[in-house]
This record gives sequence, structure tokens and C-alpha cells, in this order.
Amino acid sequence: MSAARYALFRVDEAPPHTKNWRPQLLAFLNVQRNDEDESYALRHPRVLNFLYQLKA
Repeated sequence: MSAARYALFRVDEAPPHTKNWRPQLLAFLNVQRNDEDESYALRHPRVLNFLYQLKA
């Protein structure tokens, strides 16, 4: 536990290395509600696949 606390305290001491940088994404998707069974369906589900590939 003390090693984790030590690492967290030192986070701001050095600039982040470019190899460790990851983009932060926020996606707003259009969802349709199915009134029969009260479920939801994405209008464009392939957008999630695209965002998942960017994450890797």
C-alpha cells in the first residue's frame, strides 16, 4: 500500500511520457427504445466497435 501511495504522490513531479499517453473519449450515441420489451438498441452500433479499436 505504501508503494502505491508513494507513486501517486509523485505523479505530478515529472511530465508524462508520450508512450504512456492515451486519448480520453466521450461518445454520445443515439439510442432507440423498444416499447414491447422495454429494451434499448443503438442506432449505429459500429461506432462502439470503432471506439474500442482506438482504445487498444
